[in-house]
Parts: sequence; C-alpha cells; structure tokens
Amino acid sequence: MKSSVSHPALTLLLIGLILLGLIIGQNILIPLVMAFLLTYLIDILRRQVAKIRIKNWTPPKWMQMIISTLVLSGIIWFIGSLLIHNLKAFQKVAPEYNDRILMHSKTIAQQLDLPSLEEVTKELNISEIVGKVFNSSIAFLSATFVVVFYVVFLFLEEGISLNKLKLAIPEKQRRQKLYDTIKKIDASMYKYFATKSFLSLIIGIITLIVLESFGVDFAFLWAFLAFLLNFIPFIGAFVAIVFPVLISFLQHGDPLISISLLSVLVLIQVIMGNIIEPRVIGKSLNLSPLVVLLSLSFWGAIWGVAGMFLCVPITVTLMIVLNQFPNTKPYAIMLSAGHDIDAKKID
Repeated sequence: MKSSVSHPALTLLLIGLILLGLIIGQNILIPLVMAFLLTYLIDILRRQVAKIRIKNWTPPKWMQMIISTLVLSGIIWFIGSLLIHNLKAFQKVAPEYNDRILMHSKTIAQQLDLPSLEEVTKELNISEIVGKVFNSSIAFLSATFVVVFYVVFLFLEEGISLNKLKLAIPEKQRRQKLYDTIKKIDASMYKYFATKSFLSLIIGIITLIVLESFGVDFAFLWAFLAFLLNFIPFIGAFVAIVFPVLISFLQHGDPLISISLLSVLVLIQVIMGNIIEPRVIGKSLNLSPLVVLLSLSFWGAIWGVAGMFLCVPITVTLMIVLNQFPNTKPYAIMLSAGHDIDAKKID
C-alpha cells in the first residue's frame, strides 16, 4: 500500500526537480543543447565536403570536419557582421520612425474619431527596443564562444564514446538497442536541420527579393529575421511578417503598399509552410501539431526564445527515447502524430 501511494508522489517530486534543474541550469544547458545541434549543422556540411573528388582522392574525415567547421564559422561571422551593421543603422534612424508612428497615430485617431493615441505611442520607443535587440545580439554572438567550446569537446568525445558504451553495456542486445535509438535520433535530427535550414534559407532569400522590390528599409535585417524565425513553429512566421509590413507603412505611409506587401509575404509563408515543407520533411518527425504547440509554450516559458527554437528537436528526441521502453511507450504514442514510431527509417 505504501509503495502505491509513494510512487506517484516520487514521480511528481522527480518532475519538479527536473523542472527546477532546467530553470536553474539554463545558462549551462542551453549552450550545451545548442552545441549538440551545431554538430548536426557541421555534419551536414561535412557530408557535402565528403562528396568532393579530386581524381581518386577524397578528403579524410578530420579534414572534412575542419573544412566544414571553418565554413560554418565563416558564415556565422559574415551574417553576424551584417546583422550588427543593420541594427546599428536602424538604431540611428529609429527616432524618425518614432515621429512617424506619432504622426500616423494622430491621423488615424482623427479619421476614426478616436481618443488621442499620443500617450500610447510615446511609450513605444523604437530606439530603446532596437538598442535592447542590439545588446542581446552582441551577447548572443559572445555566447557562441561557449557553444564552440562545447562543440570541440563533443567531437573529441565522439571517438571514444563507442568504447565507453561497450564497457558500460556489455550485453550485446541491449547495446544494439541503444545504438538503434541513437541512429533514430541522429536520422531525425539530420533530416530536420538539413531540410529546415534549406527551406528557411529559401524563405529568407525570397523575402529579401520581395522587400527590396518594395523598397523596404533594412531588407536584409527582416529577411534574416524571416530565416531565423522559420525555426519557431506557428508564431515565427507571424512575427517575421509583422515587422517589415509595419516598417513599410511607416516608411511609405501608403496602406495599399503595405497591404500588397502583407499579401505577398503571407503567400510565401503559406506556400513554403503548408505545401512545400510538409512534402519535403513529410512524416519523418511524426509529431502531433498540438504537442508542438504545447512544447513551444513549455520550452518558451522555461528557456525563453532559445526554448522556442529548440522545442521541436527536444520533443522529437524525447518521443524516440520514450518509445524504447514498454512502460513509457504509451507516452511516446501520445506525443506522435498517430503514425507508427517504430517504422521510422534509420539512415
């Protein structure tokens, strides 16, 4: 009787301790999780470098890793430099946009016979907001040093991890089951990041072309935002559309131009998010949309914006791990989209 009463209590206590650990240890855990995911991006590039053929010579694996790491580092540095340059330029002209917001709010209030919105618009300090984003971007780029530090040690650990598993799990059948689980996680993460990065890049490039054609200020900044926010389910696309449309209205003052831009950006997101992406990624992730939404809310509440970016890979990994044990398999099925989890292809 005691065990039946204490078992749920211990489970709740364990869940509480895990949540507490996730919150308290986020400064360590977030860079570590990002490092794990960065290794997948490096591996995606490494597999492309491995296809290089010079007569009968192929770059050895260590050279593939160095080349792919340098290429990714160069891309991050280049994009980071452009981003900081755009944010600095935007911060300089931010007071002008504040004045335009005040002017347009007065016009709208007069036309619709509304109370004055002057007090509300004065509270909206774009210069202060951009300053906070700029400082956050600098802090994020500085934090990448810690992430890179983790990545180096993860790659060093990769070479001895198999020997550790053999020593830790002598039984061949149990060890093979663990290998299969790792392969499933690896295959799901590789496909997710390879396809998601490629599709996000396409969205970013198309958005840049559209914004340039509409003459929107700081087009690169909003295009990069569209690329980045595509990794956040549901709300990412919405946020990526709102900012450039708002800037377009403040810049041109023509509702027709803003509505046209809004229509084009929404069309891009609908085609990419609802037609192309499901066909490319397909059912490989096998996550319920409701679970994705709840996961977005949960990890966003615990880890903020970083949690929103990481919610999908974390949940996929959790579902695969839960599926490996008879007692937790029902929970894995509840997380899934209803397709057979065991049928996931191992590449």
